[in-house]
Amino acid sequence: METHLKCRGCGKEYELGGYFGGCPDCASRGERGTLEVAYDYDAIASRLGPTFWGMAWDSLWQYAPLLPVADTGNIVSLGEGNTPLTLSRVVSEMLGLRYIFFKNESVSPTWSHKDRLHTVATSMAKVLNYSKSVASSTGNHGAAAAAYASAAGMDSVIFCPEETSKLLLDLISTLGARVLITDWEGRSAEGTGTPRSSSERITRVVPTPMELRVTRLSPSRCTASWATFPIGSSSLWRRGTPSTAPGRASGR
Repeated sequence: METHLKCRGCGKEYELGGYFGGCPDCASRGERGTLEVAYDYDAIASRLGPTFWGMAWDSLWQYAPLLPVADTGNIVSLGEGNTPLTLSRVVSEMLGLRYIFFKNESVSPTWSHKDRLHTVATSMAKVLNYSKSVASSTGNHGAAAAAYASAAGMDSVIFCPEETSKLLLDLISTLGARVLITDWEGRSAEGTGTPRSSSERITRVVPTPMELRVTRLSPSRCTASWATFPIGSSSLWRRGTPSTAPGRASGR
């Protein structure tokens, strides 16, 4: 399998599916195992070819072969990714380095990097035939969840704490979600932030906090560690001489 799920605890592998409770094998022993997407990179690389990395697209989905959504017909995209690198002259000078670039995620569809998460999570929700989305958030996460659920034609419910700003609550509502104000003390035992008593009453849901860990980590790999192509979600660093204008093509 080029793309599959693998338990971080016991190492057992599964085909892609809705294992939102974690690893079934670990659960049978009373343990909780976290499933993550695993890839056969050698097999993927053998069919991509060297020209793949030089193609210029306008979205994170340039890297669809490296993400768990096999059928591109299920992709839910608002044009996320491919955000610009901006040279910081002040910080570069402060640290005594020639070039430090910041990845400007504020130009994303809902103005945060959370859009990267939800384009993949919501696309996988379509693959798994889910029709509702539930998330807990203090702002950006909920806005992105609402926007992508609306784009997919899904209903969404966002749980927010009382301290969430009215501006963000209005934004989440405007993007199509039903907003429920809740006490953080009511969150689930697993620490996902979604009050379980409420979420269990909502059928056919795709829970977007930690239960979707199996897909939420994949889009993080599309935020570049190097300015040439993405290899992780660590700090941005660019070797060599940059162009004078920040370029979108340099970092996806």
